[in-house]
Amino acid sequence: MILKDTSSAHFLALHGFTGEGADYSALSSYTGGDWLCADLPGHGSLKDATHNQFSISSIEKQVLARPPSSGYIGIGYSMGGRLLLHLAHRNPDIFKALVLISTSPGLRTERERIERIRSDEKWIRILETTPLPHFLDLWWNQPILASIRNLPATQLNQLREQRLKNSPDGLIRSLQQNGTGAIPSMWEALPDLQMPSLLVVGQSDMKFQKIAKQMKLGLARVRYSVIDQSGHSPHLENPQDTSLAIKDFLQTM
Repeated sequence: MILKDTSSAHFLALHGFTGEGADYSALSSYTGGDWLCADLPGHGSLKDATHNQFSISSIEKQVLARPPSSGYIGIGYSMGGRLLLHLAHRNPDIFKALVLISTSPGLRTERERIERIRSDEKWIRILETTPLPHFLDLWWNQPILASIRNLPATQLNQLREQRLKNSPDGLIRSLQQNGTGAIPSMWEALPDLQMPSLLVVGQSDMKFQKIAKQMKLGLARVRYSVIDQSGHSPHLENPQDTSLAIKDFLQTM
Protein backbone atom coordinates (compact mmCIF):
# COMPACT_ATOMS: atom_id res chain seq x y z
CA MET A 1 0.00 0.00 0.00
CA ILE A 2 1.37 3.40 -1.04
CA LEU A 3 -1.26 5.59 0.63
CA LYS A 4 -4.31 5.07 2.78
CA ASP A 5 -5.67 8.53 2.03
CA THR A 6 -4.81 10.65 -1.03
CA SER A 7 -5.53 13.85 0.91
CA SER A 8 -1.98 13.63 2.27
CA ALA A 9 -0.36 12.88 -1.08
CA HIS A 10 1.89 15.17 -3.10
CA PHE A 11 1.29 14.94 -6.85
CA LEU A 12 3.50 16.26 -9.65
CA ALA A 13 1.42 16.39 -12.86
CA LEU A 14 2.80 16.99 -16.36
CA HIS A 15 0.44 17.79 -19.23
CA GLY A 16 0.44 16.83 -22.90
CA PHE A 17 1.29 18.73 -26.09
CA THR A 18 -0.78 21.94 -26.54
CA GLY A 19 -1.95 21.62 -22.91
CA GLU A 20 -1.11 23.31 -19.63
CA GLY A 21 -1.05 22.50 -15.93
CA ALA A 22 -4.68 23.61 -15.57
CA ASP A 23 -5.70 20.52 -17.55
CA TYR A 24 -5.54 18.65 -14.24
CA SER A 25 -8.03 20.88 -12.42
CA ALA A 26 -10.89 18.34 -12.51
CA LEU A 27 -8.72 15.31 -11.78
CA SER A 28 -7.01 17.00 -8.85
CA SER A 29 -10.37 18.10 -7.44
CA TYR A 30 -11.72 14.54 -7.49
CA THR A 31 -8.49 13.03 -6.13
CA GLY A 32 -7.53 15.49 -3.40
CA GLY A 33 -4.05 16.05 -2.05
CA ASP A 34 -1.44 18.66 -2.90
CA TRP A 35 -0.81 19.12 -6.64
CA LEU A 36 2.02 20.78 -8.54
CA CYS A 37 0.64 21.07 -12.08
CA ALA A 38 3.57 22.57 -13.94
CA ASP A 39 3.39 24.25 -17.33
CA LEU A 40 5.95 22.60 -19.59
CA PRO A 41 8.25 24.65 -21.85
CA GLY A 42 6.45 26.05 -24.89
CA HIS A 43 3.07 26.00 -23.13
CA GLY A 44 0.97 28.18 -20.85
CA SER A 45 3.07 30.47 -18.68
CA LEU A 46 6.20 29.09 -20.41
CA LYS A 47 4.97 29.61 -23.97
CA ASP A 48 7.96 31.87 -24.63
CA ALA A 49 10.54 29.47 -23.17
CA THR A 50 14.02 29.73 -24.63
CA HIS A 51 15.82 26.90 -26.40
CA ASN A 52 17.73 25.77 -23.29
CA GLN A 53 14.59 25.44 -21.18
CA PHE A 54 13.36 22.41 -23.15
CA SER A 55 16.15 20.04 -22.10
CA ILE A 56 15.41 17.25 -19.62
CA SER A 57 17.89 18.73 -17.16
CA SER A 58 16.21 22.14 -17.36
CA ILE A 59 12.73 20.66 -16.88
CA GLU A 60 14.14 18.68 -13.97
CA LYS A 61 15.40 21.87 -12.31
CA GLN A 62 12.04 23.56 -12.92
CA VAL A 63 9.68 20.91 -11.55
CA LEU A 64 11.90 19.16 -8.98
CA ALA A 65 13.40 22.23 -7.36
CA ARG A 66 11.70 21.63 -4.00
CA PRO A 67 10.35 18.09 -3.76
CA PRO A 68 8.43 17.19 -0.60
CA SER A 69 10.27 15.05 1.93
CA SER A 70 7.73 12.28 1.40
CA GLY A 71 8.30 12.29 -2.34
CA TYR A 72 5.99 12.80 -5.31
CA ILE A 73 3.40 10.66 -7.00
CA GLY A 74 4.16 11.52 -10.60
CA ILE A 75 1.32 11.85 -13.09
CA GLY A 76 2.01 12.35 -16.78
CA TYR A 77 -0.19 12.47 -19.84
CA SER A 78 1.16 11.70 -23.33
CA MET A 79 4.17 14.03 -23.80
CA GLY A 80 4.13 14.70 -20.06
CA GLY A 81 4.24 10.96 -19.43
CA ARG A 82 7.30 10.53 -21.62
CA LEU A 83 9.06 13.35 -19.78
CA LEU A 84 7.98 11.89 -16.44
CA LEU A 85 9.64 8.58 -17.31
CA HIS A 86 12.91 10.42 -17.86
CA LEU A 87 12.58 12.38 -14.61
CA ALA A 88 11.75 9.25 -12.61
CA HIS A 89 14.67 7.36 -14.12
CA ARG A 90 17.04 10.19 -13.20
CA ASN A 91 15.50 10.75 -9.74
CA PRO A 92 14.12 7.42 -8.48
CA ASP A 93 14.26 8.50 -4.84
CA ILE A 94 11.89 11.40 -5.43
CA PHE A 95 9.03 9.38 -6.93
CA LYS A 96 6.96 7.04 -4.77
CA ALA A 97 4.78 5.97 -7.70
CA LEU A 98 3.98 6.83 -11.31
CA VAL A 99 0.64 7.28 -13.06
CA LEU A 100 1.15 7.22 -16.82
CA ILE A 101 -1.89 8.31 -18.82
CA SER A 102 -1.91 7.49 -22.55
CA THR A 103 1.88 7.36 -22.45
CA SER A 104 4.45 5.85 -24.78
CA PRO A 105 8.09 5.44 -23.70
CA GLY A 106 9.10 6.64 -27.16
CA LEU A 107 10.14 4.93 -30.37
CA ARG A 108 12.27 1.83 -30.43
CA THR A 109 14.09 2.19 -33.77
CA GLU A 110 15.91 4.95 -35.61
CA ARG A 111 13.61 4.46 -38.58
CA GLU A 112 10.54 5.09 -36.41
CA ARG A 113 12.17 8.19 -34.95
CA ILE A 114 12.98 9.60 -38.38
CA GLU A 115 9.44 8.96 -39.61
CA ARG A 116 7.98 10.70 -36.56
CA ILE A 117 10.30 13.68 -36.94
CA ARG A 118 9.17 14.02 -40.56
CA SER A 119 5.55 13.90 -39.42
CA ASP A 120 6.21 16.57 -36.80
CA GLU A 121 7.90 18.72 -39.44
CA LYS A 122 4.58 18.79 -41.32
CA TRP A 123 2.85 20.07 -38.18
CA ILE A 124 5.61 22.63 -37.75
CA ARG A 125 5.01 23.93 -41.27
CA ILE A 126 1.30 24.28 -40.47
CA LEU A 127 2.16 26.24 -37.32
CA GLU A 128 4.49 28.47 -39.35
CA THR A 129 2.01 29.22 -42.13
CA THR A 130 -1.52 29.18 -40.69
CA PRO A 131 -3.36 30.80 -37.76
CA LEU A 132 -3.26 28.88 -34.48
CA PRO A 133 -7.03 28.16 -34.51
CA HIS A 134 -6.64 26.34 -37.82
CA PHE A 135 -3.73 24.29 -36.46
CA LEU A 136 -5.74 23.34 -33.39
CA ASP A 137 -8.70 22.23 -35.52
CA LEU A 138 -6.40 20.02 -37.59
CA TRP A 139 -4.68 18.67 -34.47
CA TRP A 140 -7.97 17.74 -32.82
CA ASN A 141 -9.24 16.18 -36.05
CA GLN A 142 -6.67 13.41 -35.78
CA PRO A 143 -8.51 10.10 -35.18
CA ILE A 144 -6.69 9.46 -31.91
CA LEU A 145 -7.95 12.78 -30.48
CA ALA A 146 -11.45 12.70 -31.97
CA SER A 147 -13.13 11.74 -28.68
CA ILE A 148 -12.15 15.08 -27.14
CA ARG A 149 -15.04 16.56 -29.11
CA ASN A 150 -17.43 14.50 -26.99
CA LEU A 151 -16.84 16.87 -24.08
CA PRO A 152 -19.75 19.14 -23.12
CA ALA A 153 -19.75 22.26 -25.30
CA THR A 154 -18.90 24.59 -22.42
CA GLN A 155 -15.93 22.48 -21.34
CA LEU A 156 -14.71 22.02 -24.92
CA ASN A 157 -14.89 25.76 -25.60
CA GLN A 158 -12.98 26.50 -22.40
CA LEU A 159 -10.32 23.95 -23.34
CA ARG A 160 -10.05 25.48 -26.81
CA GLU A 161 -9.61 28.98 -25.37
CA GLN A 162 -6.84 27.69 -23.11
CA ARG A 163 -5.09 26.04 -26.05
CA LEU A 164 -5.28 29.23 -28.14
CA LYS A 165 -3.30 31.11 -25.49
CA ASN A 166 -0.24 29.16 -26.60
CA SER A 167 2.14 30.61 -29.18
CA PRO A 168 3.02 28.91 -32.48
CA ASP A 169 6.73 29.40 -31.75
CA GLY A 170 6.44 27.71 -28.37
CA LEU A 171 4.60 24.72 -29.83
CA ILE A 172 7.15 24.48 -32.63
CA ARG A 173 10.03 24.34 -30.16
CA SER A 174 8.15 21.73 -28.12
CA LEU A 175 7.76 19.47 -31.16
CA GLN A 176 11.37 19.98 -32.16
CA GLN A 177 12.85 19.24 -28.74
CA ASN A 178 10.30 17.21 -26.76
CA GLY A 179 8.38 15.44 -29.51
CA THR A 180 8.17 11.64 -29.60
CA GLY A 181 10.90 11.44 -32.21
CA ALA A 182 13.11 14.02 -30.55
CA ILE A 183 13.77 12.65 -27.07
CA PRO A 184 15.47 9.31 -26.39
CA SER A 185 13.38 6.17 -26.05
CA MET A 186 12.76 4.83 -22.55
CA TRP A 187 11.75 1.30 -23.56
CA GLU A 188 15.05 -0.25 -22.50
CA ALA A 189 15.04 1.69 -19.22
CA LEU A 190 11.59 0.56 -18.04
CA PRO A 191 12.96 -2.35 -15.93
CA ASP A 192 15.06 0.17 -13.97
CA LEU A 193 11.91 1.84 -12.66
CA GLN A 194 11.18 -0.07 -9.47
CA MET A 195 8.47 2.20 -8.07
CA PRO A 196 4.82 1.09 -8.54
CA SER A 197 3.31 2.30 -11.80
CA LEU A 198 -0.25 2.64 -13.05
CA LEU A 199 -0.89 2.65 -16.80
CA VAL A 200 -4.13 4.47 -17.62
CA VAL A 201 -5.76 4.31 -21.06
CA GLY A 202 -9.14 5.24 -22.49
CA GLN A 203 -11.67 2.61 -23.52
CA SER A 204 -11.67 3.66 -27.19
CA ASP A 205 -7.91 4.29 -27.47
CA MET A 206 -6.84 0.98 -28.97
CA LYS A 207 -3.40 2.23 -30.01
CA PHE A 208 -2.36 3.14 -26.47
CA GLN A 209 -4.00 0.08 -24.97
CA LYS A 210 -1.58 -1.93 -27.10
CA ILE A 211 1.37 0.23 -26.03
CA ALA A 212 0.39 -0.06 -22.35
CA LYS A 213 0.24 -3.86 -22.58
CA GLN A 214 3.76 -3.84 -24.02
CA MET A 215 4.94 -1.52 -21.24
CA LYS A 216 3.55 -3.92 -18.63
CA LEU A 217 6.14 -6.45 -19.73
CA GLY A 218 9.00 -4.09 -18.87
CA LEU A 219 7.87 -2.45 -15.65
CA ALA A 220 8.60 -4.19 -12.36
CA ARG A 221 5.48 -3.27 -10.34
CA VAL A 222 2.63 -2.29 -12.59
CA ARG A 223 -1.14 -2.08 -12.81
CA TYR A 224 -3.23 -1.42 -15.91
CA SER A 225 -6.55 0.45 -15.94
CA VAL A 226 -8.96 1.12 -18.82
CA ILE A 227 -11.24 4.13 -18.27
CA ASP A 228 -14.78 3.84 -19.63
CA GLN A 229 -16.32 6.53 -21.82
CA SER A 230 -12.99 8.03 -22.80
CA GLY A 231 -10.38 7.99 -25.53
CA HIS A 232 -6.86 9.38 -25.55
CA SER A 233 -7.52 11.95 -22.80
CA PRO A 234 -9.28 10.12 -19.94
CA HIS A 235 -8.20 12.72 -17.36
CA LEU A 236 -10.25 15.28 -19.34
CA GLU A 237 -13.01 13.07 -20.71
CA ASN A 238 -13.74 11.08 -17.54
CA PRO A 239 -11.79 12.57 -14.63
CA GLN A 240 -14.02 10.99 -12.00
CA ASP A 241 -13.32 7.40 -13.07
CA THR A 242 -9.67 8.25 -13.70
CA SER A 243 -9.45 9.53 -10.13
CA LEU A 244 -11.07 6.36 -8.79
CA ALA A 245 -8.49 4.27 -10.66
CA ILE A 246 -5.66 6.33 -9.18
CA LYS A 247 -7.04 6.12 -5.65
CA ASP A 248 -7.53 2.35 -5.92
CA PHE A 249 -3.99 1.95 -7.22
CA LEU A 250 -2.47 4.00 -4.41
CA GLN A 251 -4.50 2.27 -1.70
CA THR A 252 -4.00 -1.33 -2.84
CA MET A 253 -0.76 -1.54 -4.82
